[in-house]
Amino acid sequence: MSKKNKDIEAPQRKVKLVGDMLQVDEVYADGISGVIGRGAIIKLDFYRILGFDEKEEAEVRQIVQRLVLPTSAVPVLAQAIKGVTEAGQKSMEQAQQRAEASSSNKKKKKKS
Repeated sequence: MSKKNKDIEAPQRKVKLVGDMLQVDEVYADGISGVIGRGAIIKLDFYRILGFDEKEEAEVRQIVQRLVLPTSAVPVLAQAIKGVTEAGQKSMEQAQQRAEASSSNKKKKKKS
């Protein structure tokens, strides 16, 4: 553990996952509607969009899952989300660069 990040890093320990990862229940959610912290736990409420109420001009959401974690897991969750976000951003930038290069090459060929 580095001194610089000692406040946000989880203790490093050997981990052995058991069970069939394909049998884990998955719940689709459109977003997080709330985060509640109480003592040593944190709760994240996830919602699904059901539609749009024209009369009230409001998106209709339903809470579909609540994830309860010890606060000690929050830094690990934050780091995992950060890693996925950075990888996704890099992938989008690379795709945009390829699209721009392809478009530029097409324009050059038309001029020839």
